[in-house]
Amino acid sequence: QKSEADSIFMTYDWINTWISVSGPSLSIYTIVVYNEEELVGIAPFYQDTLVLFGLLSFNCLRIQGDKNSSAEYQDLILHPACPSAIIEKFAEAISQLTEDTSFFWVPYTSIKSGASGRFQELFERLNIETQQREFEYFKISLPASKTEFDAELTSKQRNNIRRYKKMLSKKGRIRAIDLIDRGSADDAVETLRILHNMNWHSRGKQGVFERKPVFHDFIAAYSTLAREKHQLMAICLLLNERPIAIRFGYLYNNVFFELQAGYDPEHNGSGICAIDFAINFSINRQINTYDFLAYAGEYKRRFNAQAQPGRSFFASSRRLLPRLINLLGIWPTGKHISI
Repeated sequence: QKSEADSIFMTYDWINTWISVSGPSLSIYTIVVYNEEELVGIAPFYQDTLVLFGLLSFNCLRIQGDKNSSAEYQDLILHPACPSAIIEKFAEAISQLTEDTSFFWVPYTSIKSGASGRFQELFERLNIETQQREFEYFKISLPASKTEFDAELTSKQRNNIRRYKKMLSKKGRIRAIDLIDRGSADDAVETLRILHNMNWHSRGKQGVFERKPVFHDFIAAYSTLAREKHQLMAICLLLNERPIAIRFGYLYNNVFFELQAGYDPEHNGSGICAIDFAINFSINRQINTYDFLAYAGEYKRRFNAQAQPGRSFFASSRRLLPRLINLLGIWPTGKHISI
């Protein structure tokens, strides 16, 4: 909490739950730095496997909690009084792993929070090859009232929301509720799973719950903990009391992180209406920021979400083959590398 890395995805609860769900085969490599008796730095890495062309396997360091969880905002946890000295100690510890570690993969860092700069400094101190790609996060700074928020939308967006609500109302009674107010975290996760799958099945694809069963296990486990701490929010749009859309996420430091969503594609506009209701719930609860997280920005912009820059890092050790892969610009989310 003293550091600039204080987002929900770097908390003890998030990472500890992720470790518990990931199982005993997980290879943890956490670096801690002390100034005499005071803990001043934590680099929570773990070792994963990167596969090139489906044939060659390499060890890869990643930040704990990032895989099969929808986590973003990866960071190094530093006491603000001496960040460079701590990063130097991280580099000294990591250099001892150079024979075992070929790559570093950090897909989501915030430039604004300084996380990107901290990783950049670490890789520079390690003197290793680094690829970088920029993307955008999208956040809404919420005003004091929904009336103020609506006034800031374009007239076209306001009309679209009204039109979709009117269309849905012709099919029956619509209303929005927070599922946490009437059921368990398991009920909310199950509703999310069903609506998420409906959306993806309509496109002829599988959703993340089907593609990655461990993702479901993590979301279920963390949501139970988050509900106990009043950090879980699952705004569900009901049509004749049947769920047709959901916006699902977690509250932390007065920010709502919208982690996942789903909707029934038979009801056109239900996803947009669910966002509108979720924003209203957030304002009524005096939440400061609605964080849509990264990518897929156009529909987010229509709700006046502002873009903030982020950066991904793919770094290699100085061994010949990893350096060559990096110099050729092969990226881990492409067709050549699975991770």
